[in-house]
Amino acid sequence: MRTAIIAVMFVGIGLTAAHAQSPPGAPDCRLKQLASLDVAVTRNTLTTPVNLNGVTKTLELRLDNAFNALTEESVKELNLPTKGASNLGVEIRYGRTLVTRIAQVDKLQFGGTSSLNWQFLVAPSSYYITGAAGHFGNAAFSKLDFDLDIGQGKLKLFDPDHCPGQVIYWTLPSAAAKIPLVIDELNSLYSPMTLDGQPVLVKLGQSGPSLMGMNIAHTLFGIRSDSPGLTEVRPEDIGMRPDFANGYKVYSYPFQTLSAGGLSVLHPKIYIYDQPVEALKCRGREEMAQYNWENHPTLQTLGLARCFGGADVLLSLTTMDKLHWYFSRKEKMIYVTAADAK
Repeated sequence: MRTAIIAVMFVGIGLTAAHAQSPPGAPDCRLKQLASLDVAVTRNTLTTPVNLNGVTKTLELRLDNAFNALTEESVKELNLPTKGASNLGVEIRYGRTLVTRIAQVDKLQFGGTSSLNWQFLVAPSSYYITGAAGHFGNAAFSKLDFDLDIGQGKLKLFDPDHCPGQVIYWTLPSAAAKIPLVIDELNSLYSPMTLDGQPVLVKLGQSGPSLMGMNIAHTLFGIRSDSPGLTEVRPEDIGMRPDFANGYKVYSYPFQTLSAGGLSVLHPKIYIYDQPVEALKCRGREEMAQYNWENHPTLQTLGLARCFGGADVLLSLTTMDKLHWYFSRKEKMIYVTAADAK
């Protein structure tokens, strides 16, 4: 099963850097940029223009999803060849629609570079409330560093071969906070943070708004659906599908501070979605013993104790638009500064 999944996800991105020679015996510490994508925020989701077989389309950037996908409408418009998706070895659904086909894109261009032979799952057009033609999954960047500055509307891709810590090019290195980065087998990105004084495991790159399940909110903060401070919101008003969470209610809540590595974001917009009472018995996160960070004593069991999402908080990077992020894969570290740091 896993081999089939990886074969679909990891289509060749085909990006390489031109390495100039360094003096004999000296390490090449220079940061090598491979591509630069224009990004925008549409309904709490990152989007970028991409050229597919000569036609420009807008795709969502889905760092929380391993697969690439295109809408049925786009596949028909571009007259893309398709094949059955039975070899995936796993059921994938977008909304309530089961994926049954995979489309082939011969040439894809983005960020000043191009690559050949990309595969995209075929998803229903109604799945994308941003109006996008599909999405890039995180596997597209699985072997690269990337640098995200939402305030400037840029996502840059870098060669991961550089000297440790030498990645801050936009300000003084001393201005950057360092946060541990964990990457699971499906290339999802996690990091330990602190929310209103409580240690939380955060999954990064959530499309749409940042979320926390009521079960976690109750365990950490004693919050229930009738707690003061909760204000019900319509899912579609905050960039979520109307049928999210099978009709359970979604609330805003006045969280005060999200912190990591000495850097803090005040009043982070993290929404809480309601759950059945019995779900309060499950923390709703993935316990991972090998990531037993200091001051995170709950990460102690190796089994998967997952009710939803694999983390305490599903953090949309659009929630963190006041920050500038650099994700260093080989170092397993995130470097973060204020977006306006110079």
